[in-house]
Amino acid sequence: MVAVSIFSIVSVIVTGALLTAIAINNKAQAIKLAMDNLNYALDSITIKMKRGRAFEFNASNELHFISPKDDPVNPEKAYTYRLDPSGAITMEVGGDTRFITSDKLHIDEFRAFVSNNVSGSSGAFPRAVIIIRGAARVGNQEQKFAVGTTVTERQ
Repeated sequence: MVAVSIFSIVSVIVTGALLTAIAINNKAQAIKLAMDNLNYALDSITIKMKRGRAFEFNASNELHFISPKDDPVNPEKAYTYRLDPSGAITMEVGGDTRFITSDKLHIDEFRAFVSNNVSGSSGAFPRAVIIIRGAARVGNQEQKFAVGTTVTERQ
């Protein structure tokens, strides 16, 4: 009887620890998925910008550029990326606006610094540095992040 009681107590403790480890793992995977979404969104912006022209980050905190003539989907369309009041980044192209970040991400800062905006002036091509800060939130877990990238117009 004593052995069964001890075994039961140990089993309950081990089961509790196992369930806690599974819950922590699930939350960590969800945060990783949210961060993967952010990286995908940032990659998407940079790929479009590399083929675009006329980079601009205006006073309304909007990143704006024009797609190239040879873009088969959106030739000569204006792309605008902005931080939505909900904490998501949106993309507007051709009057159509869509969210490009997950609802698990809350973006606090979306900023870009643009330099040499005239193609080929002084031998330099237009360049933009994009910075995104915020947090990935899943349940009561939060992982703060700050990511950035530099984009140069391709010729």
